[in-house]
Amino acid sequence: MSTAYYYVLATLPHLRLGDPAPVGSDAVRALCRDWLPAADLRALAAAMDESDRSDEAGGPAAAWRAFDTALRNALVTVRAARRGLEAAPYLRAAAPVDEHTRALVQECVKLEDPLKAELALDQARWAFLDNLCVAHAFDFTVLLGYLLKLRLLERWQALNAEAGAAFLDVMLTGVSTA
Repeated sequence: MSTAYYYVLATLPHLRLGDPAPVGSDAVRALCRDWLPAADLRALAAAMDESDRSDEAGGPAAAWRAFDTALRNALVTVRAARRGLEAAPYLRAAAPVDEHTRALVQECVKLEDPLKAELALDQARWAFLDNLCVAHAFDFTVLLGYLLKLRLLERWQALNAEAGAAFLDVMLTGVSTA
């Protein structure tokens, strides 16, 4: 393991779900480019690539993808059942959904406030990342967990009333012209 992880991780501010992101992911990636070996940078980029949901990255990235895909599949299953549709065409291959995840999704879809449901799902994602990193210190797994948590915070920062209203207008305009 590169000793650069000690420096990179020690310089990053603490993240907390519900707080604004104290640093941008671009700044963290720039710091990584300055300190980490090229092979580690490539592995980190592959692990963070959302378009490639295969397990090629292996290790903690594969564990994260399996969990996130299982969570999404559980959502698809519940939503399809509520609409009387078959879920199979919308499912992605993943590890089987455990009972805890299934129960969490069931509770989330019962919530009347979609924002509260999203928060509950992201709390589950955050807890998974905490558990993934618990036995690690100053290594690739902790840095990956940090960047994935930062991605969650940046997503929450992007959610605002103005952007939501603009998106709704675009969607309604598309419906009324069709």
